[in-house]
Amino acid sequence: MFCGRRIYKTVVILLILILCVSSFMSVRYALYAVRANKNEPDNIVIDMTSPSQPMYGKLTVEKIVSGPYANFDKYFDFIAVIGSQEEHFSLKHGESKIFDQIPLGTEYIVTETPVSGYGTFSQNHQGHITQSEALASFRNTYTDETEKNGSLIITKNVLGTGADTKKEFNFRAVIGEDKYTFKLKHGEGKIFDNIPSGTPYTVTEDDYTAEGYTAAPSEYRGTILEGNVITLFINHHTNQGNTGDLLIKNVIKDNGDNIDNTKLFNFTVVIGEEKQTFALKHNESRLFTNIPSGTVFTVTGQDEEPYESSVKTISGIIASNVASECTFEKRIDVTPQIGKLIVQEQIEGELPESDIEKLFHFLLTVKNQVPVEIELKTGESIEFDLPFGTSYTLREDNYFSDGCALVSVINGSGTIMSGTITSVFTNKFIIPGMDTESSADSATADSAAAENRSKSPKINENILWIWILIMIASLFGLRWILFQKWPGNSKSS
Repeated sequence: MFCGRRIYKTVVILLILILCVSSFMSVRYALYAVRANKNEPDNIVIDMTSPSQPMYGKLTVEKIVSGPYANFDKYFDFIAVIGSQEEHFSLKHGESKIFDQIPLGTEYIVTETPVSGYGTFSQNHQGHITQSEALASFRNTYTDETEKNGSLIITKNVLGTGADTKKEFNFRAVIGEDKYTFKLKHGEGKIFDNIPSGTPYTVTEDDYTAEGYTAAPSEYRGTILEGNVITLFINHHTNQGNTGDLLIKNVIKDNGDNIDNTKLFNFTVVIGEEKQTFALKHNESRLFTNIPSGTVFTVTGQDEEPYESSVKTISGIIASNVASECTFEKRIDVTPQIGKLIVQEQIEGELPESDIEKLFHFLLTVKNQVPVEIELKTGESIEFDLPFGTSYTLREDNYFSDGCALVSVINGSGTIMSGTITSVFTNKFIIPGMDTESSADSATADSAAAENRSKSPKINENILWIWILIMIASLFGLRWILFQKWPGNSKSS
């Protein structure tokens, strides 16, 4: 019995000692927390290395297509560069792609490949991954303005005794930056439509002289204009005769009565090794005769303001006993409509005094042109005049290591469609590796980070007094167990 009471007493003493020590440590921690948080604001910086704070974010890329004649099943190509990783993917209307588990602070940029006939407007094509989800939205609007675009029509005819009208002839077309290969037989044609005006093109037919077919012409070079551009390829099949002719025509096309019949247009022709220059008016032509068959020729027409030609150069081979015909069609040069792109830099929240003069560097990339460098301070903007239909992309340098995150981009990439497009880049000064809800009184990211690490969460002072009472009660309980008496009572139990 005595042994059992001693064991019971020992266990109780140990439990009370543990409770007393725990109370003492809790009171000590609470006193420290109260001192550390005294007179501090409520919205302090929380260290994102804390287990309670997420370390990763995600990026969502969405595609929206609009327009009464738009193809909602059409896929649009994208390239996403997230940190050092690059991924290619395609989306159609209503689809999206999610990239998750991206470390906070990672820079991303998403670019879409321009598609003829579709204007592009984007939001947040570039930015930094933060605790909130990053949404890069791309909206494509089908431009039902076909009068501003043109079509390239390639036709094929085969003439001559013994010609095989079922034979296929190979062609190569380069339209802008796009390349195509296709085959045509006698009487067939190929149409490329909805091409923006001003797009350069080249159409070439393979050489079939070894099979007895002479192409005249065999190549066209020019620029797409509004309406239809027709290139006629004729193959002559003949083994008779030693000479042929070359006929060059000049025609002015105008829907009104504004044709200037006195206007001269200059031409240069190279036949074999001979070169000649001459001028033609509207509906005039020039005939070169008795040219040895098989001779290579090239005819180049020069534009004269306010006229321009959809065909600049025609090449081919002289066929026997026929006249190889080259027609140059001139039109009134329609001045392209000009839109305006405004690039603006702004800051969300407080701007540290040390960064008032900070310059933000951008690159403006326009298709087929050298990128333009831009530098803007907070609140500054710059304007650019660009033709309608021009695709552009803006990219800001990465300033996250300077404590500055790119939190919003409006119209950072897209298409100049009409009027004025304003591209707004919004940055926010934060502490690298921290939440953005920091006090604006922090002068620099480094000093704020050091101050933040010294802070602890706030403790309610009522909890402090509860722990003090628990500690006092534990001490009284320990005294009673050891001496079996309360203060003021000298009688032993």
